[in-house]
Amino acid sequence: MFEMVGTESDAEALTNLKRELSTAVAGGVVLAFVELLSLARPAALKRALRLRRYVLELALELGLDGESSAPIEAAALLSQVGSLTLPEATATRYYHGATLSPADLDLVEQLPATAADILRHVESLRETREILLGQSERFSSGRGRRPRHGSRIPLGSRMLKIAHDFDLLEAQERSVEFALSTMRGRGGWYDPELLELFARLRGASEVRTQIKELRLRNLRAGMVFAEDIRSATEGVLLIARGQEASAKLIERLNALPEGLVAEPVRMLVRERTDRGSDGDDGDAGSDSR
Repeated sequence: MFEMVGTESDAEALTNLKRELSTAVAGGVVLAFVELLSLARPAALKRALRLRRYVLELALELGLDGESSAPIEAAALLSQVGSLTLPEATATRYYHGATLSPADLDLVEQLPATAADILRHVESLRETREILLGQSERFSSGRGRRPRHGSRIPLGSRMLKIAHDFDLLEAQERSVEFALSTMRGRGGWYDPELLELFARLRGASEVRTQIKELRLRNLRAGMVFAEDIRSATEGVLLIARGQEASAKLIERLNALPEGLVAEPVRMLVRERTDRGSDGDDGDAGSDSR
């Protein structure tokens, strides 16, 4: 049944997972849901396997032992079980990187709680359920199904929230830097120390990235367009989101008739972090005038 998930590497991952779960506490329950996802929602299983890898990387860096990391690993694998309740159109958008509507987002935010509800009678997965119930909670705001904040949110929940949101952004064909910049810009959503540890594991610690609103005259080569640039009058696409600004491109933009492009424009700006500066840069700073 595993070959239905897709690539050979997926099948190998599932074979190894089956072997590991065969001796784990509640491993049979987890494996049953893994096999169900492989048949009913292969894309959901692929995401679950990625989330498992991300949280295990964090667990290793944090020095967690196998007993401590096991419920977190199980939560990652089971976090997508609730996707079986999604309308097919929503699931397709969710797993294939399409823009999610507000209604889609409401459904997606309920997935961890739905998974926890499905597992409510499995006593051996009680800690895993607590992790799933805490996944939607924001680190600083206490927003969630059972509002808590800071260290009162289970460590596994904080890890899984970072892993999930990063994977969701990457599915939208964002670069690693773009995804992490977006997450850093969501003030109070994530445990900041865990987020920076996750960034280092992704190899993105040498630079700090921010999304800034800039006038065309303040653009510099190497910046990346964080949004599609369209003509202000007819909406014609001029530059696609994600394109890096070259000196020649910036020159052409500044030669356009005034008002053709709505300003300011949102740009992904990379700044060095190895000098201990606070990032104050007159050229790269926000300029809305």
